[in-house]
Amino acid sequence: MNSLIRSKNVLQKICIILVCTHFIGCGKPEPEYTINVKPNPYGISPLTALLEITSKDSCATTIKVLGESPIQQSFAELSGTFGIPVVGLYPGIVNEVAVTLKFKDKDIIDTVKITTTNIPNFFPSIKIDKMDRSKMEPGLHACDMHYANHGKFRSMPMIFDDQGIVRWY
Repeated sequence: MNSLIRSKNVLQKICIILVCTHFIGCGKPEPEYTINVKPNPYGISPLTALLEITSKDSCATTIKVLGESPIQQSFAELSGTFGIPVVGLYPGIVNEVAVTLKFKDKDIIDTVKITTTNIPNFFPSIKIDKMDRSKMEPGLHACDMHYANHGKFRSMPMIFDDQGIVRWY
């Protein structure tokens, strides 16, 4: 009979420990947010997107276009529904963009996928022969492309990365 009572007491203590551990481990609820992706939101720059983020709690935001030449941008603390511009997407692939939301008590990292179209076929192939970073400012490379189209000449700015991949036009 004594061993039955001791077993019951041990079982009760184990249950109390498990319940306490569960409640201590739960902590504060996760911040709620949504991310809506709008590729090429204004119809003029195919390698861009707009992230519409909705959150009741204010948060600072950092985004990073992942890849061989990542592009990162940070934004001040915002709340409600706000737009975060994404520039420098890779053409013709499903891009992954890491979104870090920095709430008061917690950082949340989410990854969104953004599909882009190929660059137009009349774009030149860019080959990087030599690059001396010690003589350059950090970042991407901009240039203007001029081309003829049935007697009309047009100009188009574009930006490419260190691998010669167009990242904006």
